[in-house]
Amino acid sequence: FVVDASNGPGTDYTSLAAATAAAPSGSVLMIRTGSYTQFTIDAKSLTLLADAGVVVAQSAAGAPAIDITNLAAGQDVVIDEVLVAASLPNETVRCTNCQGAVLIDSPLMASTSTELWIHATNCDRLVLRDVVPAGAGTVNLRMHVDGCHTVLEHCVFGGLSITTTIVQQGGRLDLVDSRASAQWPLPTVQPPVILNGGELHLLGTSYVQGAYGSVIGTGS
Repeated sequence: FVVDASNGPGTDYTSLAAATAAAPSGSVLMIRTGSYTQFTIDAKSLTLLADAGVVVAQSAAGAPAIDITNLAAGQDVVIDEVLVAASLPNETVRCTNCQGAVLIDSPLMASTSTELWIHATNCDRLVLRDVVPAGAGTVNLRMHVDGCHTVLEHCVFGGLSITTTIVQQGGRLDLVDSRASAQWPLPTVQPPVILNGGELHLLGTSYVQGAYGSVIGTGS
């Protein structure tokens, strides 16, 4: 299916929200360049492949730009090459109750505020690949994971980092050639990672670095 906000030739949907709601499980959505509002993928397999210049932005306060939920085992979601824009320091990407795998590949995270949040709860396999904040040093990219197996590949968490960058509640977090930092030299700055149970694995060239320590909490 073709998604095109400009309704060009061959368009099936002009809205990502409409496309993800109506497309049958297993569909591939080809997203043409343009600006789109937030969308939800609920209990279905979908692959979203974006042209250069695709922007997904929040349109309502408190709602994430991308919301993935209720994937059963065998239902997988792939989202590739999307610029995710947020206007408020709240959840930008949310993933909840997913037994199937979720891959978010090469998104550029931009914000008119100073924070972007990725929040995942009860997800068996969440992979974030090449996730970086736009405007390095001016946007703080943060993550909260609860009861998930999360893999960060070639990701940069931190930026304008005056507080904890990653909070993990149980589960397993793998950093693969990635970094998490909280660098401002202030005594009130917390370490970049809080580990409340579960496992943290630093693989490849990954590192965690803070002005006042790296990791606090329990777990291994």
